[in-house]
Amino acid sequence: MSDNRSVIDLAPAQRRMILVASEQKYEEIISQIDWVKVATALLFPGAATFASPAVAAILGGDLARSAYLAPTFASSGRSDGLLDRVGSAFRKGHIPLPRLTPEEAGRAFHFENREPHDGTVYLLHPVLEERYLLPSSANGAILKDHFAATTRILASLGARRIDLTAVNSSAEKAGGRAKVPLTDPPVDLGFSAEFGSDGQVKRTTVREYDQPRHAAKSLPPELLPWLGFDEQLAAVVSERISNGLSRATFTLNTEEKMDIGIDALIEVEKRGVRVGSSYSNVSHSVWRFEVHFWPYS
Repeated sequence: MSDNRSVIDLAPAQRRMILVASEQKYEEIISQIDWVKVATALLFPGAATFASPAVAAILGGDLARSAYLAPTFASSGRSDGLLDRVGSAFRKGHIPLPRLTPEEAGRAFHFENREPHDGTVYLLHPVLEERYLLPSSANGAILKDHFAATTRILASLGARRIDLTAVNSSAEKAGGRAKVPLTDPPVDLGFSAEFGSDGQVKRTTVREYDQPRHAAKSLPPELLPWLGFDEQLAAVVSERISNGLSRATFTLNTEEKMDIGIDALIEVEKRGVRVGSSYSNVSHSVWRFEVHFWPYS
């Protein structure tokens, strides 16, 4: 059993990142952490973070500065006094993330690679609250799900066609925040994007629908959470249902919801914790679309 028996009962915000580790793997990870450094950080905290100084010392300052993960770190913190926590650190204390063994995790949640890997951290999907993603590929996986849900929503409301009008892609390199432009989009959304000699995408119809007999004025319940995730989409849906909107533009962006970059992931890997397949950069992209609707009959 893991030492975090209540993980399954935590609110989604409190388990936005989890560690999947068997008892043996957990001990291996703990043995690689400089616990004297952790204890020192508790006694002499440095730069301010959203998490405790111990989180920064154990998992790295970049991850500790994540506002998105702040509720998770708060739920995993210890309420002992300072001296107790310092003493625990010198005795090799716990890692401040909710933890499940691979068997527990597989029974409780769904994972991107089907079976959770031992010694790996996972990020909670921002909409599908029972699904976990590998941090190294989370941006692309979320974008694919976002696009699939958006097209389903628009089609159900009587979309005639959806056109791709622009793509801006970049890669975040390790060691800094510089973004390097990419020639090709880093995520396959199920259609081909054609680029001109100037590097700009050519307008492309990516979805086309026959005129429905009756366009819906409500959405299936399983799609409603996406409106909370994407305020722009929610506005389009509201305008379509209320006023018969005939055309609108919308944007899908992989960067908006999570402030976890490549440097944070590299720091976690240095602790002997896997974050996914090997990678050299973390890709970001912004996709712009235009939707045309059939008129309501």
